Amino acid sequence: MHNMNWEEYRYFLQVVKSGTLSAAAQTLDVNQSTVFRKIDSLEARVKMRLFERHRTGYLLTAAGQSIVEMVESIEATFTDTERALLGKDVSLAGTIRLSTSDTIGYFWLPRLIGGFKQQYPDIKLDIEVSTQFRSLPRHEVDIVLSASNKQPETMVGKCLVPIIFNLYASKDYIKQHNGTEIGVDDLAAHAVLMPSQTLAHLSITQWLSTKISEKNIAIECDKFTSLYYYCKQGLGVAPLPAHVAKGESELIKLATTPVECNSNIWMLTHPDSRQNARIRAFMDYIKAFG
Repeated sequence: MHNMNWEEYRYFLQVVKSGTLSAAAQTLDVNQSTVFRKIDSLEARVKMRLFERHRTGYLLTAAGQSIVEMVESIEATFTDTERALLGKDVSLAGTIRLSTSDTIGYFWLPRLIGGFKQQYPDIKLDIEVSTQFRSLPRHEVDIVLSASNKQPETMVGKCLVPIIFNLYASKDYIKQHNGTEIGVDDLAAHAVLMPSQTLAHLSITQWLSTKISEKNIAIECDKFTSLYYYCKQGLGVAPLPAHVAKGESELIKLATTPVECNSNIWMLTHPDSRQNARIRAFMDYIKAFG
């Protein structure tokens, strides 16, 4: 342990989780060559081959498998220590790392950030917009803002506002169809902008799938933000959260969707972080004004 380089073991764990150097590098936000060097250095120092190199990825050797649990335990100790220290921070300064989805990050959250920054100018917000949220248990972020109705029981959460889905089309699209009224029962006669299979688990996707056939689908996207922009271009009817289409003069609301298609915006943090002053300040502000 005297010569232990934790950075190398951190890279080792990420390759174990990711399976390839490229995937590990993307998660760690470094070059693939950096990950390669760290793994080579670790293997040279411990004088053991920890991975078998295959064309499809990196697989653990018996030696590598034998240390995974121990290294994960050390990582958990580091993480727990960092969270405990973070929870004791009483300063209204520093950085809050936040992970959120595209529709929340681009259309809902920005209107709140200006007021928060005016009130807390010394708190810096590091906001990552992605379909894959960073991990709260691993302390990769401090706060997650997600659109879901299923939240991990181990996290501290606040349900903020509902996300209501409606069907929209552009003025140009409606004009192309002689200004006729378009309702749910008319979808089979129209081009539909559909959430892709990566969003197949969402109630809105499942409901819409029962109303149209494959030939109706003009475009599929893995983000509602993309559907919003294609809808504005007059390419078809799209299901969008109301807060995305709100104030958009080019879009016309055609119909509401069943209440079971709706979800909620949740704000989550780790229990060890909730007493941190800047995290508490952010969560209290968003809850009050969101």
